[in-house]
Amino acid sequence: MLHRRQETMVGDEESLKKRKIKGISIVDISEDLLVEILSRLTVESLMQLRCVCKAWRDFIRRPDFISKHYLMQTTLRNVNLIVSHERSFFSLLSSCSDVDDTLRVTETIKIEDENFLRDLYVMGPCNGLICLAHKSNIHRIFLWNPATREYKHLPLSTVESRPRSEDGTLGFDFDSKNDDFKVLRIPTIRRGGYRGFNCIHQVELYSLKSDSWKQISVVGMIPSNIYVEWSNVYHAGIQYWWAELKYVQMLLSFDFVDEVFELVPYVGARHNIMSTLDLGIFNGSLASSHGELGCKRRGKCFDIGVMTEHQVKDRWVRMIRIGPFPEFKRPLGFWKNSVVFSQSHSLILYDMNTQKLKNVPVASSFPRCDMAVANYVENLVPIKGSRKENDSR
Repeated sequence: MLHRRQETMVGDEESLKKRKIKGISIVDISEDLLVEILSRLTVESLMQLRCVCKAWRDFIRRPDFISKHYLMQTTLRNVNLIVSHERSFFSLLSSCSDVDDTLRVTETIKIEDENFLRDLYVMGPCNGLICLAHKSNIHRIFLWNPATREYKHLPLSTVESRPRSEDGTLGFDFDSKNDDFKVLRIPTIRRGGYRGFNCIHQVELYSLKSDSWKQISVVGMIPSNIYVEWSNVYHAGIQYWWAELKYVQMLLSFDFVDEVFELVPYVGARHNIMSTLDLGIFNGSLASSHGELGCKRRGKCFDIGVMTEHQVKDRWVRMIRIGPFPEFKRPLGFWKNSVVFSQSHSLILYDMNTQKLKNVPVASSFPRCDMAVANYVENLVPIKGSRKENDSR
């Protein structure tokens, strides 16, 4: 009897040791070291670690750790390329290594939700989040975190709208001063012709932190011609769009911190029906691409320029002219030192250093579809929504 009791005590002691060893990783390692280790892991790995125990889950959910993790991923240049296809189908592309910039599809994501079955505006990514909205109804808006698979249907605005407009312009950015994601909505209510102003200053702003909409005042008037499809980009807390006023190309911007608009003329090449004009982000700077037919109509040439100073919004410097490319209509964006185009089921990367083209196959379920690309860094930031999706790895 005594012998059996001793065996029981030994067994309890071994069990206690195992429980203690299991807790070493969260208890006995210094917090600074733990943050340093965990912040280098992918979101997928951290999501798995959250299931280990409550202590792990609470630690990974801490806002300070989430901020540290995103900063570390940015510092490590763990930048992916996210491609939006038709409707709600996305591809995530990553480099094979730090030395080799070769892109490959690492993940495909299909959001299985009846609300996503229509054509969508895709805005962002911004600090790891993407904003989606129906092209036919800008009041149907969603925020989505591709890394955690959370998405959130934004509430309908309580701001009275007369008359109600189903189309318009949207913007999405991160307010770093208030640590808040915000969505801007400008209903299209034209007065004075197609190239006139949007004379009804009904501009609404959504705050994720308060989960509510508010109306913001506008000084001056906003052009009704805002080109959302190929210019909707953000940089350093400011959203930019190409706009047109009395046949003059303009750069419209909205500061999400100060909540003010600014409209300045574009002093670059004149845009016409035969040319293309796009905005993007290249190496941390606002960039423009102006495409026009080259000599003997052998294809389009593209002038790539960057804004030299953030404070001087009419200072553009042309970096390089590329082309002619007979098969490309317009660039989709930039990846490191490459300009990204699309062709059939592939992305075509033009390296501005080597002046060589590289083909990156990207699967699509439709033979012909418009693609959009953007640089993407994953983030753990929660949006308090659903987690319903179907992804292929």
